[in-house]
Amino acid sequence: MVFGEFEKLVEKGFSQKAFFDLVLKTREDLFYLGGICLSEGDRIIYFPGTTNNTIKDTPARKYIGERLDHLTLEKDLRQWHITLEGGRHIQERIRTREIGENGLLYWFSLNLRSLEELDRFGKNGGTYRITRTFTGIPPTDSIRRTNILSKTLKSGKRVVLIPKCLQDKPFDCHNKFFHFSFLIDTQPKLVKKINFINPPIDCKTKEICSTHRVEMKDAIDLMIVCAYLDGTIAHQALYNWV
Repeated sequence: MVFGEFEKLVEKGFSQKAFFDLVLKTREDLFYLGGICLSEGDRIIYFPGTTNNTIKDTPARKYIGERLDHLTLEKDLRQWHITLEGGRHIQERIRTREIGENGLLYWFSLNLRSLEELDRFGKNGGTYRITRTFTGIPPTDSIRRTNILSKTLKSGKRVVLIPKCLQDKPFDCHNKFFHFSFLIDTQPKLVKKINFINPPIDCKTKEICSTHRVEMKDAIDLMIVCAYLDGTIAHQALYNWV
């Protein structure tokens, strides 16, 4: 799913205000946690970095067996929807949830048995070269789309997440899993206590590895909270939002 945002730029001709590659760094490797885009309409879009985007389970047991393409948070930050592979929109609108009274909204979380469930960049900071062939682009619109792509590439940023628990020692995924909470901070200037949200199982030992901010637009930050938790989850990768 790496560079899914570029596919939308080229194939659909959509322009975007900004995009961010979310890269998770361990002692030896770089893993692609996903891509975040800010659309011209101020929607925040998440493109997964998981190697297999087949939906195995959801809170309401819906969409099992479908393939996830991206998640779109609406401009009002209060609701979002799922788009499946092929561009089919799920009509159901899912609401974000307020966390206390400090301007934090819970969007969704991602749980992984192993970081091997994520697309990998090359070792020691190297990258793989990826080529794509795009078809069906109207010749009359090719110059505009090329200009959009060039502008977006120049403005794109890489956000590197460096959880402390992944730097000190080799991590053991036996009876442990990784949890990433995606939060929206509507009052980023306020000092607040940050916690991870809704792991899929009860965890006796809870370790927050790191918290990272991505400034999306004026007074709106995306926050990613990484935790390394005791326990096992039912699937290799599991999304949650309730």
